[in-house]
Amino acid sequence: MTSRYADSPEYRPSQDGTNIPLFNLDDYSQWKEEWQDMPEYEQKNLMSFRDIIVHFTRPEDVIKFAEAVGQKITSRQHYIWFPPQEKQEPSKWRYVDESSNGSG
Repeated sequence: MTSRYADSPEYRPSQDGTNIPLFNLDDYSQWKEEWQDMPEYEQKNLMSFRDIIVHFTRPEDVIKFAEAVGQKITSRQHYIWFPPQEKQEPSKWRYVDESSNGSG
C-alpha cells in the first residue's frame, strides 16, 4: 500500500535523507521579537508522587474506604487525591498587565 503523497515532492525526503521542512523557518523567527518583555512563567509540577490502585469487592468496602480517607467517592469517580486538593479553576487565571491603567 502506498501513500497518496508518495509522489509529492513536499512529502519526500531530500537526497541526503533528511526531511524537507513543511514551512520556511525564517518566517517563524519573529517569535523572539513577539516574546520580548513577556512575564516569566514557571510551570509547577502537578504530577502525583505515587499512584496506588485499590480494588474493592463490595460496595460497602468503598464506603468504609471513603470514610477512612475522609472523602466522598461517587460511582463515576476514577481517582481521588490524598490529601484532598483544592479544585483548580483555570478559567479564573489570566494575565493582568499591571502597567495598564485599566482603560481600553
